[in-house]
Amino acid sequence: MIFCTKCGNKIQGGEKFCNSCGATSPQPSKASTNANAGTKKASGSSSGSPLTAVIPKKLPSKKFLIPIAGVAVALILFVIFSGNGIPNGRFVPSGAHAPYSFVEFSGNSVTIGMLGGMMNATGTYTFNNGVLRFSAQGQSFDFGVDVVNRNTLILTIMGSEFEYVRE
Repeated sequence: MIFCTKCGNKIQGGEKFCNSCGATSPQPSKASTNANAGTKKASGSSSGSPLTAVIPKKLPSKKFLIPIAGVAVALILFVIFSGNGIPNGRFVPSGAHAPYSFVEFSGNSVTIGMLGGMMNATGTYTFNNGVLRFSAQGQSFDFGVDVVNRNTLILTIMGSEFEYVRE
């Protein structure tokens, strides 16, 4: 494939002129390597010739790229979803009448703000199959949690759903 070095337009084989800018395009027969540009110039052309053939470089094997992509995806998911699959951070209700003023996750611990934030409960949690088990002071409570994205959670408490968003 040959490109015009004056305007960059693709020149079809056998054409004597560039269709875009009109530069002459001598027919390539043998190519010599131009080390500075990483391309091959058409033979018979002077140093000011507007023709160059682009020689593509060999890309790395897909067998090599797939494991790297897998590791990158795993690392991104680890950063986004730390602990037990729930993103770290403080979440507040997006609407009125939510039972808790905030829910804050950090690693495997959680703090729940109750009574308008005047009383907080801090404990540990586990998260399996959409159920968060909160444990504090020898008691455990289960909540349904749907991780919509890293900024939005839906808590299901006593059959009612409440949306909490990252603060």
